[in-house]
Amino acid sequence: MVAWAVSALIDAGCVEQIVVVTDVDLAVPLVRQALSGHRPDQRAVVIGGGPSRHASIHRALSTIESHVEIVVLHDACRPLAPPEVVSRVVGAVRRGAPGAVPVVEVTETVKELDPDGRVTRTVPRESVVRLQRPQAVRRSLLDAAHARCAPTDLTTDEAGALAPPGTSLVTVQGDHDAFPVLRPADLTLAQAVLARRSGQ
Repeated sequence: MVAWAVSALIDAGCVEQIVVVTDVDLAVPLVRQALSGHRPDQRAVVIGGGPSRHASIHRALSTIESHVEIVVLHDACRPLAPPEVVSRVVGAVRRGAPGAVPVVEVTETVKELDPDGRVTRTVPRESVVRLQRPQAVRRSLLDAAHARCAPTDLTTDEAGALAPPGTSLVTVQGDHDAFPVLRPADLTLAQAVLARRSGQ
C-alpha cells in the first residue's frame, strides 16, 4: 500500500521530494525494498517514525529540504488516491490557498445523536463532506501548527492541525478511489479497483 501511495505522488509530477515514515525503525529496510521493487524510479527517503503521530510528522518535516514550500501529507491506508487528487491540492495551494483538502459528497443519511444515543435531528447532507488524503499545506503554516501542538494533540486526521487556528483551508474534489483500506473487505475492493485500472 505504501508503494501505491508513493506512485501517486510520483505520477502527479508536482512532488519533488518524498519522505516515507514507517511505524518503527525495523520496518525501514522492508519498506525500501518494497518501494524499489514496485517503482525502481522512486527516490523516496524512508525513515522510522516516532512514538506518536505528532512525533512522526515532526521527523518527516525535519527531513524535508529547506527550500520546499508546499508539503503534501498522504497516508498509505488510502493507497489508490489517484495522481489527479495530488495535483488538485498542490495546485490550490500554489494559487494562494494556505492549505487544501480533498473531499467527496456524503451519500448516506446522517443523524445527530444526544449523549444517550437518541436521534435528535437529520443532518443535511449538503452541509457535510467526507475528508480524504492527500492534503497539501504551506510549509510555514504546518511548521507553526506542529510547533504549538503537544504530542497527544493530533487525532487520526490532522486536517484541523494543518495550520494555526483561524486559517481557512480550501476543499478540492476528491475521488472515490481514495477510500481507506482498513478491513479485509476494503482490501478486496482495492484489488477490484486495481484490476479495473489494468483492464483485467
